[in-house]
Amino acid sequence: MTIRLRLRGDADLLAFLPYHLGYHPTDSVVLVAMHGNRMGLTARFDLTDDPVAMARLTAEVAAPLAREEPEGVVLVAYEDEPGSSDAVLGVLQPAIRDAGIEQIAVMVVRDGAWEARHCTDPRCCAQEPQPIPSAADSPAVAELVGMGVSPLRTRADLRAFVALDPRASAPVEQALKARSVAWAGEAFGLPPDPDPTAVTAHRMRALHAWATVLDSSEDAPDLTAEEVVAAVHALRDVDVRDGVIAWMCPGSLPFEHLKPDLVDLLVTLLPVPVWAVHDQRSAETPDAVARDREALMAARRLEQRLAALCRAVPDRLCAGVLTVLASYAWWEGSGALAREAVERALQHQPDYRLAVLTEKMIDFAVRPGRAPFQDPSTVRTHLSAG
Repeated sequence: MTIRLRLRGDADLLAFLPYHLGYHPTDSVVLVAMHGNRMGLTARFDLTDDPVAMARLTAEVAAPLAREEPEGVVLVAYEDEPGSSDAVLGVLQPAIRDAGIEQIAVMVVRDGAWEARHCTDPRCCAQEPQPIPSAADSPAVAELVGMGVSPLRTRADLRAFVALDPRASAPVEQALKARSVAWAGEAFGLPPDPDPTAVTAHRMRALHAWATVLDSSEDAPDLTAEEVVAAVHALRDVDVRDGVIAWMCPGSLPFEHLKPDLVDLLVTLLPVPVWAVHDQRSAETPDAVARDREALMAARRLEQRLAALCRAVPDRLCAGVLTVLASYAWWEGSGALAREAVERALQHQPDYRLAVLTEKMIDFAVRPGRAPFQDPSTVRTHLSAG
């Protein structure tokens, strides 16, 4: 989630990074593109000395940085053994300069402490390893902790966050058996009768199901097995799936690219995406900061809700819901979560086209568009005028 941050310097950035990534990184280099004190593109690379892998790093870095045009780049190396990050850092730094970026800061984290590389000015960087600030000592992190945000311990924990949970999926399997007869004969999630009225009724039911999923309120009840099944079934209609993603992730897919009658149903049936109402370009007023906080908490609750949905869905049917989660996570800037979600989707359905496309977007760091959410009446008026 991108919000206004009050990062006081390198140490604050290091304290914040695990919260931004969603887990505590190890044995890797994290690249952060900086626009002033705002974080942009963030990418993580495993430590390696394999020549083929390191040659690939150059291609993976050049194009995304050229698109983003940051003012500078921060490289944070997490290593257990002294010097184990040198090979990757040695490849990344010239690749960044080749992209036209001269301002590069390098920090190395080891044993809970950090040090700056290539900086000999004590007014800028400490000349001895320094402890990474605790949450209480970092205002940006303390604010997140106060809102209940915490990173997972490892990347493996992030993988488990979207993996199948047999206990959650068992009642879903039973609900699927009960619904299978009713679904017989449907193609692409639509009723066999092509009558527009029947299609509209079908899509209304589908979006009612997703209105329940997208309830990001603090007291939203957990999804029942029947609600999970309804949400999975709804995504068999790719127009509904694309509409849900467009609604969840404003700017990623303009409403003009959707059918007007579907947009009308989205506006009527789905809850306002509270997680997307903030605008980082607006002035930093108390009201704007409060909206940021509300959006952050809504985004966190929605992420938890989507992940719980994915854990409850059997592998043979998981591609749709996982791709929705991956699309949302990538739009939000949670690349690691997006990667884990799309990998599980493709493991069980390699030809799911939107998952394939999403994976390519992640591979090449092609970020979806992002825009503040428009008032529903504005959406209707704009489409009617068009």
